[in-house]
Amino acid sequence: MKATKTQVLARLREEQTLQTRAVLALVQLPPAGPAVPTAPQVAAELAAGLDGPVQVLAVDLTPDMAERLRAMNTSRDSLLRHLDGLIFVCPSGAAARFLRGMAPDLTATFDLVVDLDADQDMDWPSLASQVLRVHQRRFAELDLSGMVPHLADVVAVALPRVFQQRQLVPFSAGSPDSKRVRLLLAEPGAGKSVFLRQLACQPSPDRLRIYAPLSSWAAQSRERELPLLEWLEGHVGRLLGLASVPLVAHLYRIDVLLDGVDEVPGRGARRRLVDDALALCHDHPGATCLLASRDHVVDDLLADRLRQIGLLRLAPLDERAARALVEGFLRARRGLSADQPMPAVLRGIRRQILTHPDFVRFRQNPLLLTFLTVLADLGRGLPKQRAELYAKLVEMLIVSWQRVRTASAGRRLNRADVLRVVAPLGWRLVELGVGGLTEDELLDFLVEVDTREADAADARAAARLRLVQLGEDSALLHVVDGLWRFHHATIAEFLAARAVLQSPRLRAVLQAHTYQPRRTLVMAFALALACDLDSRDDVALPLLRALDADARRPGRYDAGVPRTLVTCLQEARSMPREPRQRLAAHVLRIALCQAMVPRRRVEALSSVAELSRISDGPIRAAFSQLLAAPADIRAADLAEIRFAQAGAPSLSWPLPWLFEDAAVDAGPLVASWIAVEDAGVRALAW
Repeated sequence: MKATKTQVLARLREEQTLQTRAVLALVQLPPAGPAVPTAPQVAAELAAGLDGPVQVLAVDLTPDMAERLRAMNTSRDSLLRHLDGLIFVCPSGAAARFLRGMAPDLTATFDLVVDLDADQDMDWPSLASQVLRVHQRRFAELDLSGMVPHLADVVAVALPRVFQQRQLVPFSAGSPDSKRVRLLLAEPGAGKSVFLRQLACQPSPDRLRIYAPLSSWAAQSRERELPLLEWLEGHVGRLLGLASVPLVAHLYRIDVLLDGVDEVPGRGARRRLVDDALALCHDHPGATCLLASRDHVVDDLLADRLRQIGLLRLAPLDERAARALVEGFLRARRGLSADQPMPAVLRGIRRQILTHPDFVRFRQNPLLLTFLTVLADLGRGLPKQRAELYAKLVEMLIVSWQRVRTASAGRRLNRADVLRVVAPLGWRLVELGVGGLTEDELLDFLVEVDTREADAADARAAARLRLVQLGEDSALLHVVDGLWRFHHATIAEFLAARAVLQSPRLRAVLQAHTYQPRRTLVMAFALALACDLDSRDDVALPLLRALDADARRPGRYDAGVPRTLVTCLQEARSMPREPRQRLAAHVLRIALCQAMVPRRRVEALSSVAELSRISDGPIRAAFSQLLAAPADIRAADLAEIRFAQAGAPSLSWPLPWLFEDAAVDAGPLVASWIAVEDAGVRALAW
């Protein structure tokens, strides 16, 4: 058994309570090194940590030790009768063999044999202060070095200058605060990672928050199954420059912040992760886990798990916070303090952003708002929609970077070269469900998609050259914690959509499985590219037909279908009118006329709320069509609609504009509400 000094002491104390005679133990040290204590040091620490008459002996290879061991072997029975424990500490295998040779009767059978782990035990003050300092140093700035040319004056912004505090909103049964494992759900770019990082940077007198990105756990788990606690101890060790740091003794006052459950590939692995988090908090009272993920992960969890965890959302940015983010970012980029007047050019950029026709939607997502501000600040022009924003951003990361990067060995990459490699890479990451690849995995991928050499060694060398070029000639890829990744998962999803437009094979995959949660943004971006940016009817029409057909199939639906459809309707604004109205009608039919469990009902209603905010002609027509036959809306669900309005403003029932629109007759719906027995529903109708 391998254990740290803390764990050895715990096992020895446990054996003392179980045994009616002296506990006999052998502790063997790892090979000598700068972090490895000596045998006398370990013996002294063990002796000081144990109660009762205990003898701890550091074994060395000397004549005096040989004589002492022979004497102990001779008086074995008397010695063990008068002790509660006898522990031998051996600095090497040779010392252990020497011990057994000099005292064969005494050492014939040990109650406990332990290999001392070289990992460093840390006391609480040292652990808490060192981890906090590392977090504050690592997350002090918003690094823009991959988003703006590196010759720009400012490539990093102090995060406190732009960070806007957010509230956590519960939306599960029971109080999430009473549950020690909680799951924070939000759309891509909503600020989950930044929120957790800022939480980890806040000092607390008696708690420690450990931020841990699960993409690293997923990468290591691809090689072997890795228990969550073992990985956390290794993660903390890497933060502090150590092999590993034992956490068991301190878990009762640790809050673990696990970021990116959706980056753990496979439903089974995500379930095991949640089970590990539940077991960790059950076995160590006082420990808590806050996991962050995209919405669709909830669909992977069984009901018994959902009963044990609290579900939370991040409150959206309000207008004041969004304005503060834009102004703080522009000031930080120019090195202006909060009390300095803004130059006219910055006021013009700020006005351009705040008066953008889709600013209300962009401000719901801090990542999009940051990207929008970057593009405006660099004079790139403001996009009209999210897909165009990503198209401009990717173009900037490819083309602008080439003009300022030093030439790599061999031919420089052009735009087509980069897209031919990174677009399929985006698809690969989405399909694997991971945020990044190790260097070996990325080289294997490049050998597969981008080399033509027959010899394996030549192909590997060509792939390595391409990797160097991608690192120097573009800013799309960078290395974080040993993983090559894009600056955000949504960039991978946009590039995956580019790959769909390039490959008939990938289009067939997307059409065959239209409502895969991990492909929601890929589908939406592909439609936006095909409908709005590239005018590809050969791509758009088959995808729209597949979405329509799968939304009409027999059987039950879940909240993921309206969620996917609304995302597509938000992105592809130039979608033809007829399919647009049909897809909007599917959202309303599934969300309002289908039986769902309460949590899924709230998710579905949020999709209806998002749909109403688009409010164009085809979508208004779909609402009017629904209101013409209100009997289709399940009367039993009206109370939930009322609850959504009263309890969660962000999920409010989106009908006010329908009642104000003279072209819409909402009378039948109001009449149906008045007929419902629930008094709250009748009050809502009045």
